[in-house]
Amino acid sequence: MNNPGKASLPVIKRLPKYYRYLRTLKNDGITSISSRELAAQMGTTASQVRQDFNCIGDVNGRQGIGYSVENLLSILEHLLFGNGDLLPTILIGCGRLGKAVSRFITTDTNGYKLIAAFDNSPSEVGKEINGIQILHIDELEAFCAEHHPEVAVLCLPRSGAGTARTPPAHAAPCAPPPFIMLRQNLIYHIFL
Repeated sequence: MNNPGKASLPVIKRLPKYYRYLRTLKNDGITSISSRELAAQMGTTASQVRQDFNCIGDVNGRQGIGYSVENLLSILEHLLFGNGDLLPTILIGCGRLGKAVSRFITTDTNGYKLIAAFDNSPSEVGKEINGIQILHIDELEAFCAEHHPEVAVLCLPRSGAGTARTPPAHAAPCAPPPFIMLRQNLIYHIFL
């Protein structure tokens, strides 16, 4: 088995994209995929796909058949989500996009568990979003110190993104979580 610790940062950044696409394939009942087909969907080359998979573990594609979708998903789930525990996740911004994203987060198959939601709008604070009461953004630092979320999802307009930054490491007793910022339908993983 190859050592996943040898994967470069660009490979690591591609893993969630592979995972999302392979999850779609599995849901559609597709059991195998070639590196060429996967590369076409990922916007890369078949050679790059094979190199990426060589870095992440015991991924054995078969010539003429391709890779097992189930096997790839299993390896990627372990790398991305550890032992299967759902990642405690907070949502910052509960407008239309935030509400839509919260439905994605609360689907157990995605590896996340929504534990809190925050907003600064008086019309949103106090309401519920997928069973979670929306808290005021001023409660973010105290909540993080007590509950230690591992992922934060920002669903903010550009003008509001700068106001929701995490406090400096010396100000909070817990390390800031990785952020997934949603803006213009793009997902950016920012690991702090």
